[in-house]
Amino acid sequence: LFPQNIYFGYDQSRDATVSQEIYKNHDLKIIGPSAGKDGLFHGPLYWYLIGPLYLFSRGNPAYVLGFISLINAAGVFLIYFLAKKIFGEKVGLCSALLYAFSFSESQYALYFANPAPAVLSMMIFYLGWAILIFQKKPLAWILVGLGLGLSIQFEFFLIYLFSSAIILPLVFWPEVKQGLKPKYLFLGFLSLFLTMFSFILAEVKYGFRTTRTLLSVFLPKTEVGIKLPTSSFLGRLGMEIYYDVFNFWPSLREISAFALILTIVFLAIKVKTLRKAFIFILIWIVSNYFLDFFGPPQLYYVGIGLAIPVIFLLAYFLTILWQKQKFFSLALLVLFIFANLNLMKKYNPMGPVMDLYVQKGMLLRDEVKVIDKIYKEANGKKFTVNALTMPYKIKTTWAYLFNWYGRQKYGYVPFWGGEDVPGYAGVMPHPDSSKYVRFAIYEPMRGIPEELKKEFIDSENGYAMPTNNEEIGYFVWEKRTP
Repeated sequence: LFPQNIYFGYDQSRDATVSQEIYKNHDLKIIGPSAGKDGLFHGPLYWYLIGPLYLFSRGNPAYVLGFISLINAAGVFLIYFLAKKIFGEKVGLCSALLYAFSFSESQYALYFANPAPAVLSMMIFYLGWAILIFQKKPLAWILVGLGLGLSIQFEFFLIYLFSSAIILPLVFWPEVKQGLKPKYLFLGFLSLFLTMFSFILAEVKYGFRTTRTLLSVFLPKTEVGIKLPTSSFLGRLGMEIYYDVFNFWPSLREISAFALILTIVFLAIKVKTLRKAFIFILIWIVSNYFLDFFGPPQLYYVGIGLAIPVIFLLAYFLTILWQKQKFFSLALLVLFIFANLNLMKKYNPMGPVMDLYVQKGMLLRDEVKVIDKIYKEANGKKFTVNALTMPYKIKTTWAYLFNWYGRQKYGYVPFWGGEDVPGYAGVMPHPDSSKYVRFAIYEPMRGIPEELKKEFIDSENGYAMPTNNEEIGYFVWEKRTP
């Protein structure tokens, strides 16, 4: 389906603009995109990662998302090694196969945003702990520090992984104690320090803003003292189970999540030879609960990484079943693959699911078609364009598309006829006359209130009434001639 299902909205155009400015204008960044909560920001590493790809491809988003997809695909090797360390060779091979056909991982491969690479960095983090606990090799501290720092760089709310870094040594202290070699422990802290260095610089420069924000989260100023968060943890875990295993019954997500946890507890008690393994993945899963203290956005990506232990458990059951009932085990595997491919067929043509993005249908293929139609209508003459956007009145998306695609193909960029809100990425010239042909673009309406649409239409009608319009995908464009 790629590249026809590339989602390209405000976040993607902002990242495309900022990442190239880092290298073109030497505009170095020490903080990344907003994490959706005042005072909290992701790291800037994602911008440094994608910037050279944009420059190499002359601004083409398809090359960048293609690279992100390849990174995600490489997880098939990481999950194999990780599962092998915890459960053994057979579970490792089965986990790799399940990962390769996983609907949720195919969604992260299409997720054109900074959290996407965290699928791998989280596996690096837990691979380090697995090597420490199950093989007692102190060199694994480097992987622990590297995986933790990279995860927080890509997705700030993965700071909750510090809870795993506290719980795992407490539970597995005899094993971890054997890996406490000063040299390797220092290398682990060094890898963590280097990967989080941008956060340290930002804290110093901005008066420890993030620290104060986090303290306000954990120590709210109320008369009743510290409040426990209302948890959406079971919903996040249930979503992963639904997308990867039992995707026939979406209404049972919370129940299936609770059942999964009880199953792991039961196995930890019953299967003595793998007790450590089940406790390990139980800690992996339950540590995600601490995320609720931060009040994260209720979007699918905040549960990133939960699919991996779910896949481990499914792979374990399939390999155990294979020893006794090969036909039944194979039938379940085929059912799993069919169900996941069915979800891919249903959702992936339109890019990521709406649990990841608010707007529906913000696809690059349709945006390019809209631009082609507008230039064709303009017939080589100067024109003005305005758009009903999300965020409202922010031209970042269309500024990037016209500067990248429009300029390269047609040789010039239109005037921007809307408000020029300061502080946002994207540059377009201002009109020097009101006599130019004017085009209005309506983005997909999901997430845009009707009153804003009415305000936009009334404003555009003030210039002239539409003489031509067309619907392309979830977009609509209109032509107005003064």
